[in-house]
Amino acid sequence: MSSLIAEKAKLLERIEILEEENRQFKELFEPEGYQLPRDWRLTKTETKVLIFIASRKQVTWEQMQAHCEYLSEKHEPLGPQITRTWICKINSKVRPDGWKIANIWGVGCYLENREKFNKLYRRQDHADR
Repeated sequence: MSSLIAEKAKLLERIEILEEENRQFKELFEPEGYQLPRDWRLTKTETKVLIFIASRKQVTWEQMQAHCEYLSEKHEPLGPQITRTWICKINSKVRPDGWKIANIWGVGCYLENREKFNKLYRRQDHADR
């Protein structure tokens, strides 16, 4: 009987570890605390891509690819052109307000004036995460 209790304790501990890893994974791919203007008319996916980029100084194409695959409904590999298409669509919607996702040729991309963007659109209780 005590071996069952010990096994249950190990399983509960493992579940706790996995739940924490899952929380960290979600925070990595879906940063919280942003409130973007509705008049940009971003789709849910475009919003998540923009927030992903805004939450980092620079995003490599590999990171963008992994993020976009995570966001895709089928969770299957997407070509790099899909990722670049999302960025173009996002840029066309946010550029009138002075924002731009810039390309770092062969490396990745970044949001110009990221610090200002985060001050305007990220809630203060999430600013240091």
